[in-house]
Amino acid sequence: MDQRFSTILGHEKQIAYLRSILDSGHCGQAYCFTGTKGLGKATLAKEFSALLLGLEPSKLHTSTNVTIVGEGINNQDESSISVDEIRELRSTLSLSTLGGGRKIAIIDNADAMTKSAQNALLKTLEEPSKDTVIILIAHNPQNLLETIRSRVATISFHSLPIVEIAGELKDRLTLSQDRADFLAQLSMGRPGVAFACIDEQTCTELETDANEALEFLQSPLYKRMVLVEKITKQKDGREQKVQSMIELWRMWLHEALLVLIDARDSKYVLPLAKSHSAESLRKALCALNQSQRAIDHNVNLALSLQFFASSF
Repeated sequence: MDQRFSTILGHEKQIAYLRSILDSGHCGQAYCFTGTKGLGKATLAKEFSALLLGLEPSKLHTSTNVTIVGEGINNQDESSISVDEIRELRSTLSLSTLGGGRKIAIIDNADAMTKSAQNALLKTLEEPSKDTVIILIAHNPQNLLETIRSRVATISFHSLPIVEIAGELKDRLTLSQDRADFLAQLSMGRPGVAFACIDEQTCTELETDANEALEFLQSPLYKRMVLVEKITKQKDGREQKVQSMIELWRMWLHEALLVLIDARDSKYVLPLAKSHSAESLRKALCALNQSQRAIDHNVNLALSLQFFASSF
């Protein structure tokens, strides 16, 4: 493993690819790091950028040759990257760098760009400035224009087996097996989330959401409909809450299905597994995927979730 990169669990292939770019000296002008939140995409994007510029990662934010847009966006209802921010980025990239060399733009949460912002960025991707490298970080790349996706080299990140994350947590942080298993379960295969759970407040928040999601699945239909109304009427952070719930519902349904086919022994979902057949759980998973696609295509949020809630 290249020691210039952090040892990010499970992403050896991505690191090897980025290392090959550094070793060859031939860097493309646009990349897109894709995958669900909490996989380490932003960490690797920043380390790759720092190495391209010969900087320590800790100095990236103070470099005049680096511009970071969209950091800290939580994909809440009104949070987005505006066309004005992208126009300002384009103006910055058009300037010469101090002492020459590369200019790097990192657009975090790139899938939160408005359509106008994406069209503005497209002009830069079509006619990039010399020695400019643009890195997009997208949790939902399908929200990017096809014309943007066709002009970037995509590097995909994927979730990891729960047992692998649990083993790393136990070994690296000397946790008990039960605690490591619990945090790994809550992470849903995302190492960044798993290690963030060491912070007690973060762990408590995620545990609360996980219990709420499990209660939803175990509730009668009328109560599920009430909970859908509660979630969709939430004013702050509604989209982030919905996405978190969808991920947790998928996790619990999948776990319950594995329990039924004797592939896993999970005390958390045993009541759910006992109260539903394997066919019912498969039907619910299919409905959840349909609801996710509907939401991605801007179908009414309440109707999309009600469809899932009434599927099992």
